[in-house]
Amino acid sequence: QAVGTDSVTIYLAQRKVFRKSYPVSSSPGPLEELAEDSPLVQWLTTHHEPVIVEELLRVRGTATTFAIRNELERAGVAAAVGILSREHLVGIMLLGPRLSGRIYGSTEQTALQVLCGQLAVAIDNAELFTEVQNARIYNEILLQNLTTGVVAADADGHVTVFNQEAAQIAGLNTNGGERTVNDLPAPLRD
Repeated sequence: QAVGTDSVTIYLAQRKVFRKSYPVSSSPGPLEELAEDSPLVQWLTTHHEPVIVEELLRVRGTATTFAIRNELERAGVAAAVGILSREHLVGIMLLGPRLSGRIYGSTEQTALQVLCGQLAVAIDNAELFTEVQNARIYNEILLQNLTTGVVAADADGHVTVFNQEAAQIAGLNTNGGERTVNDLPAPLRD
């Protein structure tokens, strides 16, 4: 809505390709993914600025600009913007022609770059959250499968870790909810 187009497609980096991530479609379209070595991806990786088809028509053509223009025209889009995180291309936003028929000017390009910057932050946050969740799950599985009892408590005496083996040693139920050190048997508590 902000730039007046009804077509936005976002591709996110996955291994050696940029795979279509939004909108999610069940039927394959003309561009389900963009190869890491495609002219468009290479351009966005090195130049860090939007590619506008109309602007490519006005500049002196090179083999690279012709290849990029053909790639974008085949996809039916008018603009491509890189989603950059710490100077690395993590995604690409392709936009269809503007409904007004006007080109994407410098104002729209700047707005799109800001939006893509915010998308990069959201992508980073999602990846960090996933990593933390995976590490937490891994640690919980590891902790629960140890053949040694593990009990940890914070400075206030709240038990923060209490694995299954520790429950057997202490003669307590692992599903006891909130525990304090005072709930433990005297030898263990001491």
